[in-house]
Amino acid sequence: MDTRSTRRQGLVESEGDANRVEEGDDRAPNQPVTVDQLNALWEDQRSSIMADMEAQRAACLANMEAQRTASLADMTQMFQDMLSQFMPNHPNQANQSSQEHQPRSVEETKLGKLKPGKYDGGSEWESYFHQFEMIARHNAWDESSKASSLAAALSGTALEVITEVDDSPSYNDLVVALGKRFGTRHQAQRHLTLLYARVQQPKEHLRAFHQSIHDLARKAWPSAARIGAIEDVVVFHFMRGIKDLNLRDKVMCAGPKTMEEALDAALRLEAVQQLTHPQVVSRRIVRDDETTGEDGELAMNARYPVARTTEKFRPRSDRPVGPWHPRCWRCNTIGHLARDCPHPPVRDRAHLALPASREAGNEPGSDQ
Repeated sequence: MDTRSTRRQGLVESEGDANRVEEGDDRAPNQPVTVDQLNALWEDQRSSIMADMEAQRAACLANMEAQRTASLADMTQMFQDMLSQFMPNHPNQANQSSQEHQPRSVEETKLGKLKPGKYDGGSEWESYFHQFEMIARHNAWDESSKASSLAAALSGTALEVITEVDDSPSYNDLVVALGKRFGTRHQAQRHLTLLYARVQQPKEHLRAFHQSIHDLARKAWPSAARIGAIEDVVVFHFMRGIKDLNLRDKVMCAGPKTMEEALDAALRLEAVQQLTHPQVVSRRIVRDDETTGEDGELAMNARYPVARTTEKFRPRSDRPVGPWHPRCWRCNTIGHLARDCPHPPVRDRAHLALPASREAGNEPGSDQ
């Protein structure tokens, strides 16, 4: 049926076909797409997306860094304000750092160049070498300057080392030659023997003996970086060398672990021992105006009761004895023993030699 709606729809379709003919659309309605075209389209899309993401990431990082810097600045300012409230006289960190660096530079400027001391071989080479290295670093010397300065500092026996090296020795050559000649690393066995034989001298203080043991141990084991690696052995040698037997036993019973603990225990126990058992080293000289004899002896006993008591109860073996005069029981003569008696032995006991008093009493007529 030819109605109005059907006529309108046909008119629209005819107009659409005419428009397509006028535009010259000669493309086939079902033309296929190749793989290369898809890859190119994908690369374009991916590049644009990655560029957008990179820009967003950079913007986020910049924003976070700005926020972090602002937060740190705010926190630093807050802490400085709090510190200034509680400690008004305390300077800020910037001012303090500037004040620390400024005197140091001024001090270095005033100090100037340092000059090493002379070395004659009498002192320990390792100690002088460390001192020379510190001076060389302060003066900013190179190898040639260090060699010249070290050669100029040698004197005495150490000066002979220059003749044992080349005509123009390097700094390392001089150090090696001096170390072999005066160093303690090549004398470890000698110092170990001295350590084993080292004991406290009669008038040597405990501190001096402690330092001597420490130095010998350091020289006996030069490979050890510190004494702590051989602390137990050194402590044993220190305790073993104490001359006072009672003090030695007490220090060993204390069980020190380090040299400092051993010295502290020895000094403390020595003070306690001197307090509880005082010893008088020498008596006071009696002046001319003081009384002598019995009064002087009583005064001396009153002033020095410990010394007098010690002398009173001195063992019998320590008392001085005079010459011994034996008596013969056979002839009752002083000067020889019975085994050496020149008189012949008497077999009858009635004829034994008697003292002169008894012989006089036994004579006839004495009973009157």
